[in-house]
Amino acid sequence: MSLALALSAGQTTELPPGGGERWDVYAALPRDPRAILDVGCGEGGAFAPYRADGTYLAGIDFDPALLAVAGTRMDETQALDLERDAFPAAWMGAFDVVACCDVLEHLRDPWTVLARLRPLLAPDGVLVASIPNIRQWRQLAKLVLGRWEYPEGMGTDQRDHVRFFTRRTIDLMFAEAGYAAPRYY
Repeated sequence: MSLALALSAGQTTELPPGGGERWDVYAALPRDPRAILDVGCGEGGAFAPYRADGTYLAGIDFDPALLAVAGTRMDETQALDLERDAFPAAWMGAFDVVACCDVLEHLRDPWTVLARLRPLLAPDGVLVASIPNIRQWRQLAKLVLGRWEYPEGMGTDQRDHVRFFTRRTIDLMFAEAGYAAPRYY
């Protein structure tokens, strides 16, 4: 059974060579992964330090413009709808890491997507997820003060978030999708 690693904001002292823009995620990655699948890869820069070190890097996104840029930074990219499209057969069991960095909260059915991602993991592979925690004190203060808004752009309460999670609902989601209990960083 694959191990799920869910992340909350934290710090790490171990960064890949050259640093990187997703230091919060790097803490959960195994040493020297051979292959990483970046789900919702955007422009493909999040795991560039690993590719520079020889890791095979594949990415999925739905936006062709973003994938055009990602294609210059990754070994392989695919335009896929995570909730509908089949994954390439060659990807089954191929990845040491499947990374969902700020992706699951944008999906209608992240439970099913997580279950569909499991077969892509190598036998000792890990799924790493960065998921905003709605139960943090800043969000609770907004609710108490009646200042909850849906801003455009970045943030826990942004407009295009479809789902909101707490640590408890993250644990339940991973269990329902067939993963071991998440480890938090």
